[in-house]
Amino acid sequence: MIKELKLLGLQCILGNDKCAQDEIDVIPIDPNASYWSQGSSWPSGEKPKVGEDVHIEPGMNIILDEETPLLNLVIVNGRLSFKDDPDNLIHLQAKQVYVRAGELLIGLEEEPYMNNAKITLHGERHEQTVIMSGSVTTGNKLLFNTGLVSFHGKPRSRESRLRTSIYKGRTETMVSVDLDWVKGDQLYFAPTNHQWTHSEYKTIVSYDKITGLLAVDSAFEFYHFGQDVSTAADYNNIDTRGEVRLLTRNVKVVGHDSGD
Repeated sequence: MIKELKLLGLQCILGNDKCAQDEIDVIPIDPNASYWSQGSSWPSGEKPKVGEDVHIEPGMNIILDEETPLLNLVIVNGRLSFKDDPDNLIHLQAKQVYVRAGELLIGLEEEPYMNNAKITLHGERHEQTVIMSGSVTTGNKLLFNTGLVSFHGKPRSRESRLRTSIYKGRTETMVSVDLDWVKGDQLYFAPTNHQWTHSEYKTIVSYDKITGLLAVDSAFEFYHFGQDVSTAADYNNIDTRGEVRLLTRNVKVVGHDSGD
């Protein structure tokens, strides 16, 4: 029988004496931003290359203005923001992004990002866990934040209620009028019964903003309740009509499994 049990807490799987993080000297962000694509923006004199670790050092103010190669670890202790470019996709590619004591910004609340921005987090499905920095132990495909991450994309019509019920086999339904939905947008249709798995994902083929007639790319598999007016008055002020959510965003964070 064990009469005494002593528990020791470790911040790091290798032992506390081996995983201490370096101290960060927080300094004001340089008001004069420089572009990622320019070699002069980097201490080495060259912009980051494929497979490298990248450090946005304290005080640095970098604007990403291109698609990066596949990087390993991006640590942000200064500021990294995305250029709002109408002509090009701004795309950050890395296995891990660690916003430690800095800022990762795509658009501002008062000035939303209006064009296309993307962060792709790469990694193999069975890749081993690694130590990102100090006592922070992670796998791949991770955006880890202890600083400030702020994304503000283009304002869109985010949701609607069904205005007619959907039956299995249908490819059309009625939703709210005057939405900004367009061909190619992706939608989520919530379940309206006790079968919580009866949600569906569809792509818009056409939408008439005057009538609210919506056509999607494939037949519905499940029933979704809807009618032309709100059901709230009949059900304790709860509108029970099916919800339809817009999934399409102009600012995206996605994972890519290179083992597929």
